[in-house]
Amino acid sequence: MRRLGSRLGITAAALYWHIKSRHDVLLLAADTVWGQIPLPALDGLEWRPALLAVADNLRSMFLRHPWMPAAMTIQPLDGPARDRHDEHLLAVCEASGLTRRDAEQAAQSVVTFAIGAALAAAPRPYVSFGLRSLLDGVEAGLAARI
Repeated sequence: MRRLGSRLGITAAALYWHIKSRHDVLLLAADTVWGQIPLPALDGLEWRPALLAVADNLRSMFLRHPWMPAAMTIQPLDGPARDRHDEHLLAVCEASGLTRRDAEQAAQSVVTFAIGAALAAAPRPYVSFGLRSLLDGVEAGLAARI
């Protein structure tokens, strides 16, 4: 908090006037980062390209902010922007025809995949191939239900 205060040109005590704890600083920073992720329009949505775009945007965000995955493993960093992102991702998954439960699992898989790809610093072609393979499995499961 002292370093942050110093960077802002204020004392740590002045910072605590506005923010209660280090955790609150992380929540605000994480929410700002989540809010910067572009979300594909839901109108006329094709779910596969939309999920590929969401995963790529997540991977890019985690590459730009490498502190996020580590911070997320230590404590929950949920806020309004993360909630908006998660609900949007869930809507994209449900647009495929998945049940709510399966859509939740697919959405979590996409997020996990994006985090793993960012941590591995995997080049985009490998990420796209891996995610397309994952989505092939989702599509095969959908076809089997019909």
